[in-house]
Amino acid sequence: NQMSATKHILSLHYNASNCAYLLFKQLIECLNGQETRPIILLCIGTDRCIGDAVGPFTGSFLIRHKPKHIHTFGNLEYPIHALNLKETIDFIDKNYHNPFIIAVDASLGQETRIGYINIVEGALSPGSALFKKLPTVGHYHITAVVNQLTKNRMERLQNTRLSFIVSISQIIAQTFIYLDIHLRKSASTPSISFSNK
Repeated sequence: NQMSATKHILSLHYNASNCAYLLFKQLIECLNGQETRPIILLCIGTDRCIGDAVGPFTGSFLIRHKPKHIHTFGNLEYPIHALNLKETIDFIDKNYHNPFIIAVDASLGQETRIGYINIVEGALSPGSALFKKLPTVGHYHITAVVNQLTKNRMERLQNTRLSFIVSISQIIAQTFIYLDIHLRKSASTPSISFSNK
């Protein structure tokens, strides 16, 4: 069981007040002073299945804000899924020095957990709900529980409401917009303090 390698850090319902801000505050703790590393957001999923589109929607919402300090992979136009995940990871390894990777993906869970966004320490095992063997990725990952885990997993993912997927993706994107603003501030703060200008 690979689950032992991961640890749930925070779980919030997407309708909770200040949800995105609280997720952002937790991410800063996860970064723990490593803000100078390239921050990679890997949004995993496919636009061909509503329930599995959290990653692509999150990526698309985020790149509209043109984040300066978060390198975003995966959006509605260019989704990252089973077929191109490995080459994307290889690309990141080749092109970024010591990246800090956060993966985002939809997940299935207990009925009472639907709508919860989880920050988990450790690598994501994408596709595990559909029994796909894919490379694990991420120092941390964020999962959004979009529907109930049942025998008909694919059907569950297909029968998820689009408005719900859009709302939960907007919250996750907002979390990273906050993070980008925070990273901008810390990048623009000179390490040497000058006298009042």
